[in-house]
Order: sequence, then structure tokens, then C-alpha cells
Amino acid sequence: KKEQTDLTSEEMDSHKYQEFSRQAVAVGITWIMLRIDYSRLSWLLFGVFSYENHEGKPRIF
Repeated sequence: KKEQTDLTSEEMDSHKYQEFSRQAVAVGITWIMLRIDYSRLSWLLFGVFSYENHEGKPRIF
């Protein structure tokens, strides 16, 4: 009977770990997407501002 309780506790731990890993993967994917979007936005802003400083006119697509 003691072995069964140990087994169920291990199963519960593995289930919790699977849920946690799923959440971690979702958070990681969201973080990567946000990082890509922010880098793209900053690159576009930098390009617009550098072009504006260079030519004296803003260029917005």
C-alpha cells in the first residue's frame, strides 16, 4: 500500500511538471514573439529617425 501511495505522488508530480513545462513553453514562445516584434519595431523606428535626420524629412511606410 505504501508503494502505491508513493507511485501516485510521483504521478502527480510528473503531471504538475508536465503542466509547468507546457506553461513554460507557451511563455517562451510568447516572449520570443514579443522580442521579435519589439526588435522589428525598434529597427523600423531607428530607420525612420535615422532617415529623418539624414534627409530632413520623415519617411513613413
